[in-house]
Amino acid sequence: DTGKLNENNVTTAQNSLGEFSLVTYAQTTSQGNYTNITVSATSNGTYTYSFSLNDTAGRNVSTGTQTLTIDQSAPSLSYISPTPSSGTRQSSSSLTLAASHADANLGTLVFTWNGVANQTFVSPGGSNTTVNLTSITDGTHTYSFTVNDTAGNTNSTANRTIIIDTTAPPILFAGPTPANNTFASSRNHTFNATYNAITTKTPVNSARGSVWFGSRISPMM
Repeated sequence: DTGKLNENNVTTAQNSLGEFSLVTYAQTTSQGNYTNITVSATSNGTYTYSFSLNDTAGRNVSTGTQTLTIDQSAPSLSYISPTPSSGTRQSSSSLTLAASHADANLGTLVFTWNGVANQTFVSPGGSNTTVNLTSITDGTHTYSFTVNDTAGNTNSTANRTIIIDTTAPPILFAGPTPANNTFASSRNHTFNATYNAITTKTPVNSARGSVWFGSRISPMM
C-alpha cells in the first residue's frame, strides 16, 4: 500500500454549538491536501472541529478534535473612585487612580501616563486595578487605561488631565502698607500686597472682619 488514494471524502465535523454546517468534499485525484476551508460562526462562543477521511476501500482516519473560541466583544472598562475628574487641580504630589474592567478572557491592562505606557498588568485579577503614583512633578499631566482580551478586542478610557501644584504662591506686603508695629495718628491707611499665582485673589479674613488687598479701610473697632 503506497498510501495513494483513488478517491476520498474530506468531512468537517459539526461544531459543539451546532452552528457550523457539516460539509463533505469529494477529491478525485490520487492524493492531495485540502486547505482554506471557510466556515462562518453566527455568534460568540466556543466551537469544536475536526476532519475525517475515507477512501473507496473503506479506510477511515480522523484528526483529533480541537476548539475555537469566537469573541468579538471588547472588555468593559471605566474609571472608578478615587480617580479624580479630568482637570482637577491638587497640591499633593501623590495620586491614586483606579479602573474597573470585565471580560471572560482578559489579556493585558496598560496604564498610560503622559502618552507613555507606565504600567502593564497581565491578566489582571479581580474586577478593579489601582495605580499609585508618587513624587509627581508640578504641571499638567494626562493619563488613561487600555485593556485587551485574548481574542485581540480592545477598549480604552478617555484621556484625563490632572494639574499638580505643590508650590504655594508667594505673597509680600507692598507699599504703602505700614510697617509692622507702626503707630499712626491717621484713621485711614492703605494696605497692599504683591502675589504671583494662577488662582484668583481672595480676601484676608480676621476675627473682626475682612480686608481686600489694595483696599482703603477704616480701623476695625
